[in-house]
Amino acid sequence: MSESIILLASLYVIGQLTYGFKVKYADVGVENSRDDQDNDSDSSSKDDNLPTVSLLIPARNETHAITNALHNALSLDYPKLEIIVLDDQSRDNTSEKIRSFAHDGIRFIEGQVLPDNWVGKNWANHQLAEATSGEILIFCDTDVWLNTDGLYRLINYIKSADTQAISVTPKLLPDSKLELLIFPVLHWLLISSSYFKSSNYLSYGGLIAFDKEAYLRHGGYSKYFDKVLPELWTAKDFNRSSSLEFKTFRNNNFNFTFKKKPSSLFESRVRYLRPMYHGFPFIAAKHLLYTTIPLLTLYLGSLWLYVAVALIYSLSLYKQTKYWWLIPITLPAIAVAELAALGLSFWNHWRNKVSWKERSL
Repeated sequence: MSESIILLASLYVIGQLTYGFKVKYADVGVENSRDDQDNDSDSSSKDDNLPTVSLLIPARNETHAITNALHNALSLDYPKLEIIVLDDQSRDNTSEKIRSFAHDGIRFIEGQVLPDNWVGKNWANHQLAEATSGEILIFCDTDVWLNTDGLYRLINYIKSADTQAISVTPKLLPDSKLELLIFPVLHWLLISSSYFKSSNYLSYGGLIAFDKEAYLRHGGYSKYFDKVLPELWTAKDFNRSSSLEFKTFRNNNFNFTFKKKPSSLFESRVRYLRPMYHGFPFIAAKHLLYTTIPLLTLYLGSLWLYVAVALIYSLSLYKQTKYWWLIPITLPAIAVAELAALGLSFWNHWRNKVSWKERSL
């Protein structure tokens, strides 16, 4: 009986990821890069019609990353872009580094003291949104790297499609193959199958773009001031609305990247998994299934079934990490690491020992 259940569950996972792979790697209408506009004979008038964009970067204790992040932001060739950076009560010299870019046109905001019951990043993003003048708001973490063509595609999709918010999952740039053991494989696999209506709330909080009018109408970050995963709650509420839509895209259309230390990746999993399980049971069930299936197929002794599962996992992620081909080899260790993060997440949240940037959650 248990063997039959494992077999059916494995086939279900393979089927979902195969179909999700087909859908997600199709060109989902994200067109019109900067090159496309430059080739137009009337490109100057097209620039005049572009929406104004506010790129919003929250930073707390980011001495190691903020300089590169701001250089990346300044490299974006978009004529109607304002860059606003908020220092969220940093305890290092992040503030001084941000201020040094003032002559380059970067606007600095000194973050206010965190109010009671607010999650720190939600408060930082809320303050950033209130300072904007753009028609489109792009919230971007310091470890996410953008590019001009991807930015144009992102903006044009919001303009042309009936979508008011977009989350993009960037490609991880690891320093070594060992980081694959910490890379959030299972999280990315959930996004791979998020085409299905029942799980399309999953999103990446490090890079989200909003139509400003829709953001304000919905309530913005103040609506989820105490949520650890506001991006999931936003996607859920947007997609339950009759007038709003939130989409999550994989990286193949944008070529955005991000880089984190293995310790930071693991800490993020510990911080987020328990809130995800608590607030989104269907996503949690899929996460647990995707995590345990590789181990269960090995327990069953079915090598062909393990190979089939491992191959579809790796193919689903070949745009998300350059070491996708190692996944069939490292998948058991990845699954064990994810289960360890899951257990630690429940344990730490139960003991109220979870923090972010030296602040308790």
